[in-house]
Amino acid sequence: MKLWKIEATAVQKKESDGGDCRISTQIPTFYLQPDVQAIRDGKHACEIARKVIDPFGVLIVYPCAALEEDGVIIESSYAAADFGPEKTE
Repeated sequence: MKLWKIEATAVQKKESDGGDCRISTQIPTFYLQPDVQAIRDGKHACEIARKVIDPFGVLIVYPCAALEEDGVIIESSYAAADFGPEKTE
């Protein structure tokens, strides 16, 4: 069975009198089924993972996805700069 293994870090930007700070949290690893979610490739898996982690788009999410079959990585993708409220151009 093929599964997309998702690992991610979510970052929240906090403003305070002393300046801005960022709080990051490692998201527990989870899996997406490519057939159920109709995942086309690694970038698409990262897009779906980002929506699962942050459905309202208030966090900066750095996902990575690895397509595994029987514990062996077949394909991987990292989509850090593509998502979140602070997109880099």
